Amino acid sequence: MSIRIAHVITGLGGGGAEFMLARLCAALPRADYEMQVFSLTRGGPLAAQLRASAIPVFELDLNGIASLPSGVWALRRALRAFAPDLVQTWLCHADLIGGLLARLSLRVPVIWGVHQAEIDLRTTPATTRAVLRACAWLADKVPARVVSCSQAGRRARIATGFPAALFEVITNGVDLELFRPDPLAGARLRAALGIAPTTRLVGMPARWHVDKDHAVLCAAAARVLARCPDTCFVLCGAGIDADNRELAALIAASGHPAAFRLLGFRADMSAVLAALDLGVLSSRTEAFPNVIVETMACAVPFVATDVGDVADIIGEAGRVVPPRDAGALAAALVALLCAPPEQHQALGRRARERAVAHFSLTSTVARYDALYRGVLGTRVA
Repeated sequence: MSIRIAHVITGLGGGGAEFMLARLCAALPRADYEMQVFSLTRGGPLAAQLRASAIPVFELDLNGIASLPSGVWALRRALRAFAPDLVQTWLCHADLIGGLLARLSLRVPVIWGVHQAEIDLRTTPATTRAVLRACAWLADKVPARVVSCSQAGRRARIATGFPAALFEVITNGVDLELFRPDPLAGARLRAALGIAPTTRLVGMPARWHVDKDHAVLCAAAARVLARCPDTCFVLCGAGIDADNRELAALIAASGHPAAFRLLGFRADMSAVLAALDLGVLSSRTEAFPNVIVETMACAVPFVATDVGDVADIIGEAGRVVPPRDAGALAAALVALLCAPPEQHQALGRRARERAVAHFSLTSTVARYDALYRGVLGTRVA
């Protein structure tokens, strides 16, 4: 008899938690698991991806306090109709709403998911701060276990009052057959974007959000282009397109608008990342950025800010710099762009080896499988 798991998530946009959920659902053996995803909000590219993997998706439309009573009631009905053995929640709003419904209405075990680390109070909405405080108060009452994708997330939640004994850290995993070196990817992307064959490609795969700090990236790019003019910055992610006026202003302020390409959300990220010479992430805060491991799995070195678990992910396969420091970010990028080809290739090999050794999707799925069975105290027949 299969285990029925209800996954409750805040939304199905292009964030790391959403991608990890989609990969996990697709990779768990269907003979052992029956799954359904319940999204508190409508839309998002991962909804279609889940349905393409034959995972049913139930979408609510929770947009503000006024919609909360009817939305929670609809979620309760949908969860009871599915009758899960276990509920796993992803992100803090889903932890609170889905966790309470699982314990009070369904009376089944719940696993909370922590996919954030440091919280910037200046950019975090008051409602989200309230939800985080409520989760801290309920942490010893609602979840059977709390899964964090990062050590940084675990530390951050324990500091707010979460019981340390509840935590298990399961890092996000990458499909190493999908994200792999491709010697022809660079030529294909350059041709598609109208870029000269000798131009170096530096890519930042990150959605538009203040925590990603595209302002620092654009300021660093101006300094890089002064030293390495044959460089193109390829930016991709939700909201990274020509309609984004704030981003357009940042790029214009760099003084080199022609050196940027905006790709928006891409479903073919493996093809984009394998085409790069360097990956970069300028974030102010992170937990476990999937895109770093995905890029490293393509044998591409990475430069990123020292937030969350980034330093532990990159290891000796790239460079880590302080956040909010455009000068340090630019210096690290220039150093790798100017490195001898054999050194650059060695870093790329090291990046791939590190991804294979520590961050495979197979290993991550096995750990979730063990977690579910341990919480339920059962074995699949």
